[in-house]
Amino acid sequence: MFSLPRKVATKLAPLSSNLRFFSSFSKILKSFNPTNPLEGAPTIPNTWYTSQVFYEKEIEHIWKKSWVLVDSQLDLKVKGDYRTGEVFDQPYIIMNTDNGIKAFYNVCLHHGAVIESKPKGHCDQIQCQYHGWTYNIDGQLIKCSSMKGSTNFNMKEKKLKPINSYQYGTLFFLNFDENAHTDTTEFQGMLKTFENHHVHYKFDPLFKDYSYVKEEDYIMNCNWKIFVDNWLDGGYHVQFLHKQLTKEVTVKEFTSTNYHKTNYQDAPGESERIGDHLIYSFLYPNTMISTYRPWIDVTTIHPLGVNKCIVKMKWLVSKEKKNDTKFIDESIKQSKNIQDEDVTMSQLVHRGMKSNGFHTGRYSPSKESGIYEFHKNVYKDLIKAL
Repeated sequence: MFSLPRKVATKLAPLSSNLRFFSSFSKILKSFNPTNPLEGAPTIPNTWYTSQVFYEKEIEHIWKKSWVLVDSQLDLKVKGDYRTGEVFDQPYIIMNTDNGIKAFYNVCLHHGAVIESKPKGHCDQIQCQYHGWTYNIDGQLIKCSSMKGSTNFNMKEKKLKPINSYQYGTLFFLNFDENAHTDTTEFQGMLKTFENHHVHYKFDPLFKDYSYVKEEDYIMNCNWKIFVDNWLDGGYHVQFLHKQLTKEVTVKEFTSTNYHKTNYQDAPGESERIGDHLIYSFLYPNTMISTYRPWIDVTTIHPLGVNKCIVKMKWLVSKEKKNDTKFIDESIKQSKNIQDEDVTMSQLVHRGMKSNGFHTGRYSPSKESGIYEFHKNVYKDLIKAL
């Protein structure tokens, strides 16, 4: 039997592994046909939710190239105010600088340590606790010790790497694609449909008359797309899963409207918390906002792995109700109950996705056009990787 010399085989092994990785991803992606009419279309296969290969491509071609919401109540009023966070292993710091609100990678240029570990605060400068490298609020390196004798090192040329950012009202988005700043037309179009839809129903899209109440994080043992699917099913699951919510909304009158990478679900409201109308908004890939008259839930989702994600919720209340503690407590309780039900169901769906008993399902033509559009957007972003 012919065998390659050991040195040649060693060099070819990584190439062979990469080819198998690419072949596996291509096969999984192309097992979905986005041109099928909704009425006859099978859903995406379970491997879209369970494949590590597929997940890694999503991080590179969706999450690192899309405008993702990282803060829904950004309040950096004074120079030096900051907030930090991390999404898909990318630590960031948002700072009120001499040149406005800016975002940087929260990573020291010396040995890569995360610089600021506090979630928020105020400073005149930030210093890495590892070796003391220090940066001003514009990200410029201003002090580093023990570098005497270094060649090709100019401290004035060292600055924290910026991250593209976009602020819409109190919503703050980041885009980790270095070329994203060249054209924000698509994203601005998404925000314009958000604005138009809210104005049409006499809501303020900037939420100027709402104030922060509380926030909570949910670690979920499911693929991130499962939770988005749950959001976009046109109220299909409400009558079965959310018995309390059926007392607050007219489920039979749910409508779902799709625009480019956005979806809006509307229904008449029938409770004090919801008022006369609700809008469930989705901005691809991670922004979900429940807009009610006196109350708003802002939900963001970020992947933590192929089998895990984190959902961050913030609750806002209108100025008319901000001193009504009974209303606020009851609204939080009802919102959390709904979220707990969605978390439980999303995790049950993920368990089923790993079963040999399921491969693809079907879309409900009257309810799930939003899910189908979401899946097609994932496909469009990932086909660029081939």
